Parts: sequence; C-alpha cells; structure tokens
Amino acid sequence: MNGKLRDAFRPFFLYTELRTLFICLRNLKEKNPDRTADLLSVSLLSDGIKNILSTSPDAASAIQTIEARFPFFSGGKTGLTETFEADGLRAVEQRMTGSVLAAIIRARLHPIMRSFFARLIDARNILTLYKSLRLAQRSAPPLLPGGSLPEGRLRETVAREEIFGICTLVRDFSGVKIETPEPTRVEIALYKGITAYLKKEGREPFGAGPILDYLWKCSLEVMNLNVLIAGKDLERDLVASELVQ
Repeated sequence: MNGKLRDAFRPFFLYTELRTLFICLRNLKEKNPDRTADLLSVSLLSDGIKNILSTSPDAASAIQTIEARFPFFSGGKTGLTETFEADGLRAVEQRMTGSVLAAIIRARLHPIMRSFFARLIDARNILTLYKSLRLAQRSAPPLLPGGSLPEGRLRETVAREEIFGICTLVRDFSGVKIETPEPTRVEIALYKGITAYLKKEGREPFGAGPILDYLWKCSLEVMNLNVLIAGKDLERDLVASELVQ
C-alpha cells in the first residue's frame, strides 16, 4: 500500500487490532505474559499501547493507564476502570469497541470505508437489541450512532414483532432469511450480509473495494480458526455450525 491507501485503511486496521488488545488484556488477567509478547511482536498497535500491555502488572493497571493516556478508547469519558471492577473485562471490551466505532464513523473516511463501518454499526445494533430481548431487559439499550439503518426503524421493528423482529431486521440487513432468532444464526447472517456487500464492491478492480474485501475475508478466517481451536474436542457438525462461510 502507498501512503494514501494506508491512511484510508487505518480505521480498519485499528478496528481489527482491537482483538489483539483484548487478548492481551485477557492474558494479563490470566497471568500469561509470554503469550502477550508473542502477539505484540506482530501487532500493528502503537508502541505506546504495546508498552502498556508489556509492562503493566495486571489487567486493571493496563486499563487504567490506557484510559488515562488514550481517552479515545473510552469515548473521551472516564469509567473504564469502574466498568472493569463492576462488570468485568467483557464489559470493558464492549465499551471500548463502541467508543472506537463511534469515533471512526465521525471521522473523514473513504466512501467505501464509511459504508463498511456503517454496516458494522448496524450489525452491532441489531445484536444489542437481540441480546436485550433475550435477557428481557426493561429499559431500551443504547445504540451506536452512524449506522445505515435508522434507530427509529430498528426499535419500531422490534417493538412490533418482539424477538422475531430480529429475523426481519437480519433479512433486511443481510438478505439472509433465518427462521428462528437463535444466537449463532443471527450473528452469522449479519456477517454474511457484510461479506456479500464487500464481494459486490470488490468487483471494481481499480478501487479500494477489492482490498477491503480481501482483508475482511482474512479477518473471518482468523475468526473461524479461533472457533476451530476452541471447539477441537466438540462434534464436527456443532463446530461447523459456528463457522462463517
């Protein structure tokens, strides 16, 4: 990539490197520093973040330092440390991902990158509504701004059809019809929708579409490899149902 393309794809690399950041935080929590060193040796994270992850004694210290030095990850607000203490690392990961996506979609982006991240936000919002319905939460969950599907439409569809409204939203978003709102089916269908969109954009040979299509497929391969490793002792059909084809 030349400098112009690297700048255009910087948000994508930041988003995908969140996985590395989160794994390193988990390693700190589980006292596995050697795994952190291996990951960071091939990571695109900045030297500042790498240093925090390499030298912090535990996950809580790393989160506190990241929040102080890189408020970008907390949405410009404090509270990541409190979130970790109250709700654990998974809640921190969700908050950091939401903050990064919200910041990216506000930035000046290449047109295809803006459309891609809008679709990612749509997918996360649909999943947020789905989880809220499954848990029977009384209050409406906050949704990320910047998606291509208006928030009013998302909430109206769910309010009208309840949990089966998720099936309608998934079909409208991805073009994939699911009969029942099961967790795996919902998530895989949303990923398939993004894949189909990028495949279409990738037909333009001289634009950024083919590159983004390739990089997205690489990220899905990593996701599928993680599923295969985690499910190595499970039945083959069960593992296969978790893969994004």
